[in-house]
Amino acid sequence: MLLVAARVPPPSPDGFPEGTREVALVTGLALGDVRSRLMGPLPRVLLAEADPDRARNVAAALEKLGVIVLVCDPRAAPGDDDRLLARSLDFGPGVLIAIDTAGEREEVPASSLFLVQRGVRVTTQTEVTKKSERRVDLTRAVLTGGLLLTKKVQTESRRTTTTRDRFLLLHRTDGGRDVMIYERRVDYRFLGADFTPSSTANFDRLIARLAAFAPRVPHDDRATHPGVASSLPTTPGQSVDLALWLVLLAHVRGAPAQIS
Repeated sequence: MLLVAARVPPPSPDGFPEGTREVALVTGLALGDVRSRLMGPLPRVLLAEADPDRARNVAAALEKLGVIVLVCDPRAAPGDDDRLLARSLDFGPGVLIAIDTAGEREEVPASSLFLVQRGVRVTTQTEVTKKSERRVDLTRAVLTGGLLLTKKVQTESRRTTTTRDRFLLLHRTDGGRDVMIYERRVDYRFLGADFTPSSTANFDRLIARLAAFAPRVPHDDRATHPGVASSLPTTPGQSVDLALWLVLLAHVRGAPAQIS
């Protein structure tokens, strides 16, 4: 289980959150570790605890110190398989129509939106190519009296590519699937006269249109902030999905963006 600090008390004169020494005593961490883990954008992973009962007890003690704590299993973090991946969109009066890759249409009322997260998903792929060829081998030719002039040689080459794709993740409260919109995977023709050949410009216009569509819904870009990402443990899924989940849980607990 992870104990994640979603909100901490205001800083004391030394620049660190009030009660930092008490947090160290409760968690069993060194004071220096607590200070480093609570500095910067929240939420930040404070402690990993294998015993669920101890995790809950530590969380309760931290809450008494004024720390809002999220207790969660990182394996439960949702990924894109749990979301509606938008291929296209259509804006109507108070309703957003999200169209998935299969062409299915789903209504997303503006009143159902709880949070919009912005971020970047970085994907690295390594392509391995193996090639076999025959090369002249003079030593083999001499030893075999010229019967074998070549030998088979296998070579391997690796090609690594990294892609960065901005996204918007729309969280809902009506029981429908959250909607994931990737900059380079959506058809922008719904923008009409605002459509441009640039996906970057189109994505920025989409962000503005969403803000106008649901002006009271907060936008949060902490999930891919280096400080948040660096505090996350290695998980079976992508770390960005865990970060997105923690930011969502922080909002549910009433802990929006805070710089400690």
